Amino acid sequence: SLDQLWLSLGRATSTENRAGFQFDVVAGKTAQLLNLIGTTQGEPSGSFLQFYLQQAYIEYLAPIGPNGIKIQAGKMETWIGSEVVEAPKNFNITRGLVWDLFQPITNVGIRADMDLGHGFDAGLGFVNGTRSNTDVDVTNEKALVAKLAYSADTWGVQLAGTYGDAADFAGNPTVPSRHKETIIDLIVNWNPTDKFSSYINA
Repeated sequence: SLDQLWLSLGRATSTENRAGFQFDVVAGKTAQLLNLIGTTQGEPSGSFLQFYLQQAYIEYLAPIGPNGIKIQAGKMETWIGSEVVEAPKNFNITRGLVWDLFQPITNVGIRADMDLGHGFDAGLGFVNGTRSNTDVDVTNEKALVAKLAYSADTWGVQLAGTYGDAADFAGNPTVPSRHKETIIDLIVNWNPTDKFSSYINA
């Protein structure tokens, strides 16, 4: 069976072109599995299961600070965690428990990312729930997301997190309404040569 087929369209921001966008959609078995997240009705049917909208956002590079502030609005991949949906970007064929159980995959909302210079980067956002991967907020649950990162030539570290309402599965009567949740995520990577890369994600 076909696992992943990606279509990506985007325009990166720069000081010459401050407006940009990103659109990523995936087809195949991965799309079917991701479409099941957020449903309690078993495996639904229909052609919509063949495609999953991973990202769809607009962005603007505001002329604030030494390198500007990148503002994004829409559906975006989360700052939390090292592993991602795109299989070729992961170290392993299968994903770890952090990705499967403890982190969101995407966030829907608005966030700002600022390059502070000298290898430092910081971000802050306002999204639909701590770990909700549904595109539409039906419960008015919101959460804050934040990150602080440092990157050098051969190593880097990122501390990211989210706090707020845990909008797990809309309509699931077993999930308490508007319960609070905190997720703190640490990534340390070390890439001393072109032939060796490593990371710790907790």
